[in-house]
Amino acid sequence: MSRPRKIEVNTRVFESIDTPEKAYWLGFIRGDGCVWRCSSSRRSPFYVIMLTLAEVDREHLEKFKSFIGTNACISKVRGKYYQLVIYSKEMFHDLRRSLVIPPPVSEDLLPHFLRGLLDSDGTIFFKREKRYENPSWKDRIRPAVGFSGSQELIDWVADVIWRKLWLTGKVERCRNQRGLANAWKITYKGVKNCGRLLAWLYEDSEGIRLERKFQRAWEILCWAEK
Repeated sequence: MSRPRKIEVNTRVFESIDTPEKAYWLGFIRGDGCVWRCSSSRRSPFYVIMLTLAEVDREHLEKFKSFIGTNACISKVRGKYYQLVIYSKEMFHDLRRSLVIPPPVSEDLLPHFLRGLLDSDGTIFFKREKRYENPSWKDRIRPAVGFSGSQELIDWVADVIWRKLWLTGKVERCRNQRGLANAWKITYKGVKNCGRLLAWLYEDSEGIRLERKFQRAWEILCWAEK
């Protein structure tokens, strides 16, 4: 019988958030990751870090796997989803210490953290709106960029973007993915506003972004330059 494969991982990769990659993945985990401690009376506690993404984003999960230097397998779960699970007490404590608001991220790394948050639990979309100035005018298509999360997180996002870009978004309560009305979102609309925000978020982002979402961002950036 062959011996079980030893799982390797850089357990201290999040010990200090001092690179664009670390800031990005911290933001991504803040938006869409699971970090928890499991315990029972029958066994000692174990510490879990888990990312689950849709099949279309499996390549992004491979990026995270490479980033943390692990040979753990990516598993297919629930049909169209893929999951990477890491068991590490050190990484758990480093992340729990860093997944706070405000995060321990320097000013120059804020765009990378926010891009991770946008890639994981944010939206970039086009919305058709009526123009009420004149009933005869056709509806217009406007781009929008949104972040979602806890009220504390969204208040912080709003403050950072105001300080850096002087942009104001619409904050409102919403339902989360489970249908519970305990989440909040902030949305920025308009070609110029979204163009400025996305240009700031995606500067020096090559290799540290979700390409599927970047393609939508690129459409808005090109529109803003016209």
